[in-house]
Amino acid sequence: MNNQEIAASIAEIGKAIDFDKHDGVRHFVLKELIKAKIIEAMPETALDPYRPLPINWTAAQIAIFDNGEPAQGRKRKTIPRTKMRYGGNIKVWTRKQINFCTKAQVAWSNNFHLWDHTLANRVAEELQKEKYIDQPTVDLMAQCVEELGSSVLYAIPLLKQHGAGTRWSRSHIVMIGFNGDIPHKAAILHPEGEIVATSFGAELANGAALPANVIGQARVARSEAFASWATEIQS
Repeated sequence: MNNQEIAASIAEIGKAIDFDKHDGVRHFVLKELIKAKIIEAMPETALDPYRPLPINWTAAQIAIFDNGEPAQGRKRKTIPRTKMRYGGNIKVWTRKQINFCTKAQVAWSNNFHLWDHTLANRVAEELQKEKYIDQPTVDLMAQCVEELGSSVLYAIPLLKQHGAGTRWSRSHIVMIGFNGDIPHKAAILHPEGEIVATSFGAELANGAALPANVIGQARVARSEAFASWATEIQS
């Protein structure tokens, strides 16, 4: 089979995936690709968006973005949720051997938009009314805001799925502390535990400069095997 024939076969598979509204064909194709050792694992968007952050994580990366002051648009009936100055991304791995350049090895990944203490509870309550999150998430946010107040910014992780809209994580809270405009601590709370980072790097693991809007990146590992990648090692 030549390259042109391979491309034609892939196009036919793509049509079958698009035709299947329940996404079963796509899931079957991905399973077959794993079986044939063409890919190593299910892509993030093929997995359950509501699954919790894995407690058996071996490495985690938290990047903080400064998007600049948001432009003032038309007044919304709902509280701003995503048009915020600060946001970020979380990536988690569970493997004992990791190639951090291989996206398929990421076990869990979510984005977040940070709210101050005056907005966090209101956003959570609004999301619950719209049935995006559940009451335990609202309660956890209220507990965090009561304990930490204005000392940190808050978020609920979300995953934007292709063709499936936005999925807000349940019972997961992100908290980021800043020293001026620079992040210096982070915590991700979830039902089974937490990830805490207290060391943010000003460059990527390979020594290259951070992307223009990234103001800090924490890389936490549970093994000395990742010492050259990590900004901190936790036992």
